[in-house]
Amino acid sequence: MRILTANIALGLANSDRLMNNLRGIAAYHTWFALIGIIFSPLRGSGEGPAHSERRTDYLHKHRDLEPLFRMIQDTGADIVVLNEVIPEIHEPELESRLRSMGFKTITSGQGTKYPDAHISTYIAAKETGKAIPAHMPQLARPGCGSGVACLRLDNGISVIGAHTAFGGSELWTRQIEALAALAKAEQEHGQQIILAGDWNETQGPILSLPDIQKLGVIPVDPDETPTCPISLPRFLQRQLDHILVPEAWRVVDLDTIAFGSDHLAVCAEVAGTSGLNP
Repeated sequence: MRILTANIALGLANSDRLMNNLRGIAAYHTWFALIGIIFSPLRGSGEGPAHSERRTDYLHKHRDLEPLFRMIQDTGADIVVLNEVIPEIHEPELESRLRSMGFKTITSGQGTKYPDAHISTYIAAKETGKAIPAHMPQLARPGCGSGVACLRLDNGISVIGAHTAFGGSELWTRQIEALAALAKAEQEHGQQIILAGDWNETQGPILSLPDIQKLGVIPVDPDETPTCPISLPRFLQRQLDHILVPEAWRVVDLDTIAFGSDHLAVCAEVAGTSGLNP
C-alpha cells in the first residue's frame, strides 16, 4: 500500500520559487502575515478581510493542479492526504480527477479562514469506507490550523489527515491531543491508524507527546528528511510533513517528491497492513 501526503501550497503554480510563494501567501492573507511566519512573537497576525475579490481572483488566475495530478498518478498512491486545498477553487476539478484515477472514497475538513476561500484538508482512498467527524481547535488567523479529516476504510484502516498550527504553541499541542484522541477512538473501534499531513513541527516534539506515544505509531522517515520550504537553502529547511503508521508495519520504500509546491510531498510504501495489498 502506498500513502502520499502533500501540502499543495494553495494550488498555486510554481510555489517552489521563493517570490511566487511569498506572493501567494500575501495574496491569500496580507504581506504582514509574512512577518508573523518569520518572527514568531507575531505569529497569527496579518489576517486578511473575510471576503476579498482580489484573493479569489489571484487564486483562480495562478491555479495549477496538473503537477499534483501527475505525481499522484506516477506514485500509484492508494491513499492521499492533501493540505491547503481550497474547495471553493479546487473541489470540482480535484474530485473529478481523483475519481478518474480510481479513488472511491473522498472526504475533507475545512479550516476556519475566509468564507470565500477556506484552506482545507482532503483525504482520498481507493478503498471503500466512510467519513468520520473530525475536529481540532483552530483559529481564523494565519498559521493557526487549516483543516482536519478522517476516513474509516472498510479494510480496517482509518486515515486521519490534518494541517496544524505552528509547532511550539499551546494551540498546536491542543490540536495534536485532539488528533490523538480521534486516533485512539478509531483504534477502539478496531481500526489500524494512519496519521498524516503538514504538522508544522519536526518529528521529535511530535513523538515526545504522551498521547502520540500511546498510539503505538512510528514515522515512515526516521531520517527526518527536510520537506519545507524547499526554495531556501537546505540548512534552513525542516521536516514538517509526516506520515505515522502502526509500529507493526514495515516501510518498504520512501520518497520525497518535488511537485511545484513549497513543500516536498512524502510517499511511503508500507507492508504488513491488513486488507489492502502492500
